Amino acid sequence: MFRLTNSLKMLSDISPNGSGKPSMGKGPVVIWNLTKKCNLECLHCYGSYGFSGNRDQTDELSTEDALKVLDDFKKADCFSVILSGGEPLYRKDIFQIAEKAKRLGFFLSLSTNGTTITDHDAKKMAKAGFDYIGISLDGIGALHDKFRGVKGSFDRAVTGINRCKKFGLRVGIRFTLTRINIADLPEIFKFVEDNEITKLYLSHLVYSGRGGDNQLEDLTPKETREAMEFILKKAKEYVDTNRQIDIVTGNNEADAPFLLLKLMEEDKDKARKLYPVLKRWGGNSAGRGIVNVDTKGDTHPDPLLSGIVLGNVLEKEFSKIWNDKSNETLRRLREKPRNLQGRCGTCGWLEVCNGANRVRAYTKTGSLWESDPACYLTDDEINNRTVNEIYNLDSKPHILTGK
Repeated sequence: MFRLTNSLKMLSDISPNGSGKPSMGKGPVVIWNLTKKCNLECLHCYGSYGFSGNRDQTDELSTEDALKVLDDFKKADCFSVILSGGEPLYRKDIFQIAEKAKRLGFFLSLSTNGTTITDHDAKKMAKAGFDYIGISLDGIGALHDKFRGVKGSFDRAVTGINRCKKFGLRVGIRFTLTRINIADLPEIFKFVEDNEITKLYLSHLVYSGRGGDNQLEDLTPKETREAMEFILKKAKEYVDTNRQIDIVTGNNEADAPFLLLKLMEEDKDKARKLYPVLKRWGGNSAGRGIVNVDTKGDTHPDPLLSGIVLGNVLEKEFSKIWNDKSNETLRRLREKPRNLQGRCGTCGWLEVCNGANRVRAYTKTGSLWESDPACYLTDDEINNRTVNEIYNLDSKPHILTGK
């Protein structure tokens, strides 16, 4: 996840957004899929769940097991837990789980489609202590309904947003960039502005689940660049006018070098100032700063990497899974820089981007270590000589020579 607004604020000597931002711990952010149940059938669903809201699920962790797992997240020094699904509000024990998570001191988020939220639910969310509610909008009106597979889902999601705000909950919007809905991107920004939403998370399409089935709906490199130029323009506008809207992008860490490249055109000193900050951030954090636990307790280095299982929390403590130094996949994911192949392996921005999304590489090639096929930077832009010339990084031989 790339905090675009925070990066721009640093350049303007403005304190980065602290509202709703968790205190960093040593452990990862846990994205926890509590259930497969869902009332929608979204085109980009990485779980391929959908329309299972009335079906019994036999492979979900019991309440007792879920509460025990929270204790082990704490033992592993995790600092943030995101409760997700399916639709997590279909878990009857969701608030019991949430309340314990807050007692343990986690920064607690809910990832929901928003369509089922009642006043009663919103009040219980506030009482449980949720720090952040993320609700998906993938277009305005009928386009969102088409994307989500259910007529009326846009209106119900907006109602859910308003109910959360009514009870003082911090709400953000998620939008996935695809060829189906990219024309509505300006309208999504307008919705955020008009409805006083304080965070907009813009995700690139990941090839997993139904998202994998719909790879042809991914943006071309040219379309991605045009979208990112618009997003960057809006983020700069908000910073310049002190408008408190936090813009974050996800699932393509090439967005960070793209920002640096754009800064180079305007003010190389600013680009040089930001470069070491983004290098410390380190790009993609699958298996390093984030981890996924699915409905069965299987643990994955990324919520969209269901094909790679690190262990199961019912069979082995999460802390032992996460800290397993003998796990070759975790070891390689945590290398800095990662030892990658193809364009990613020779890219001058590897220490900033870290190879971007490993799920797309895995889906397209069967290897976690190949290049991300959705990188939209040109060969000239990722050339080591270009990067070194601009940043005067002659003392960094791994950047000069590549991998």
